[in-house]
Amino acid sequence: MCGRDPDRLAAAQAALVAAGAPDPLALQADPGNAASVGRLVPEVAAAFGGLDGLVVNSVHIAFGGLEDLEEADWEVAFDLLLMSAVRLSRAAIAPMAEAGGGDMVFLTRPPCSRPQAICFCPAFSATASRRWRKAFRVRSPGAASG
Repeated sequence: MCGRDPDRLAAAQAALVAAGAPDPLALQADPGNAASVGRLVPEVAAAFGGLDGLVVNSVHIAFGGLEDLEEADWEVAFDLLLMSAVRLSRAAIAPMAEAGGGDMVFLTRPPCSRPQAICFCPAFSATASRRWRKAFRVRSPGAASG
């Protein structure tokens, strides 16, 4: 797992250990930052001897209607919700192909599944994310497309 806040990341790691996870990997990284993602995926692949799965779950953004959100809010939402999924997915392609394929899961917050006036920015990003994951698949060489 990765996270931007080292204290919350350490707490999540401790909770996993307390629940019986033998040695969960917890890396500080910002999925909204291209350089951070560029370091994260190779480090995870090295720690586990490859990569056969990716779960993207980024949810920190501003809420509000068009008149409430500043352009900077849209840029943060775009980078964190959509571009983080694009960057992580693209970075995972080579290690997943080396492992013979893999699975990618993209999670969004439930309120973003149904656009509302107060959830316009996240709903936009969730829609873009759904279209991205439908169009993107990692398959092993020779696998049937579907």
